[in-house]
Amino acid sequence: MKKSMKQSECHKNLMSALENKNFNVFRRILKDSPDCINEKDGCGNTALMKAAVFGISTLFEELIARKANLDIKNNHGRTALIVMACDGYNESVDVLISAGADVSLKDKGGRTALKGAIKNGNKKCAESLIKAGSPLEGLSSDNLDKYGEIIKKHRPEEWSVIGKAKEEAKILSEKFSAYNMVNDFIVLKCEGNVPTLGKIHTMFNFRARTVTEVIGNNPGTPREFDRINPKDMDEIVTAYDFTVWKGKENTSPTKRPSVVKIPS
Repeated sequence: MKKSMKQSECHKNLMSALENKNFNVFRRILKDSPDCINEKDGCGNTALMKAAVFGISTLFEELIARKANLDIKNNHGRTALIVMACDGYNESVDVLISAGADVSLKDKGGRTALKGAIKNGNKKCAESLIKAGSPLEGLSSDNLDKYGEIIKKHRPEEWSVIGKAKEEAKILSEKFSAYNMVNDFIVLKCEGNVPTLGKIHTMFNFRARTVTEVIGNNPGTPREFDRINPKDMDEIVTAYDFTVWKGKENTSPTKRPSVVKIPS
């Protein structure tokens, strides 16, 4: 066997052969210096990523067969799978998935291959990734609706859970439609069909543990939670549940725990 080239020289010649589609030279370099298969260029891209971007499917599959690292990230934190999914290379995405590429990895912006495919409208790539079990966390409600049939087809149990959560969120959204957060601990409830807050509203202050009714610019006397009849606590409890729904952490006005789920 010939003496291996230095890694930097190996990588430079390997990439040059790839870009010029000089396949025989490319294969000879890998045969003589197999360790350079996972070397990166200035952007952090490997030969595997370049072969996929250039559409050279033969070399792409050869590199996978030679055990190229499928999950190496470039300077943007993107793997070959994320790059291919974002750019809509359906066949390459399928090959990478079949070879065992990790479908859950994220780039520096927190984007998975699935999110990238969906953002760029690459539906076939998205379906392959959904089928392969790519995480659905973080997908918007609109995207869940758009890809609902695909999710239901390939992951029916998860879709059932998502459907229930969406229905619960809809019910809670309607229940809390009159409520607004002022800050982490103050909630205002607009009373009646008033277009702007400040005319008629109720203020719940969970730090001070008081509720105050306001008509026009005239607030009433704040009432302490602890002095309100337990039978009359429903409004305060609903306001508290609203804070939980918004992901805030306040002390409950009663001893009972909230049953509201914080939205993802």
